[in-house]
Amino acid sequence: MTLRPALVNGSPIHVQCADWYSEDHVAANERHLADVAHTSSTADLMAPRADGPPKLLAFARLVLDAFGDEEARTPQVTVDIEDIHGMYCGPTVRTNWPTT
Repeated sequence: MTLRPALVNGSPIHVQCADWYSEDHVAANERHLADVAHTSSTADLMAPRADGPPKLLAFARLVLDAFGDEEARTPQVTVDIEDIHGMYCGPTVRTNWPTT
């Protein structure tokens, strides 16, 4: 974990971030400290197509909510699949499928 600069409602602060974190907290400029979340860059699953460029089927990333409940404070794998909102795999390999 490292300290990185962030803006929260325009005020400069430093927040503790996991080493795999890839977003910019300063550019995000969240309104509340509790809105500062951590995500990694994505790993994309592409399908080749004979008639054009590859098509994105799904992508995965790590997500950590430093201000959430105990499970949210543990890194989780998020998988977003085409036409499905997302699947979240936490440390207990539990999956949540959104209902909307």
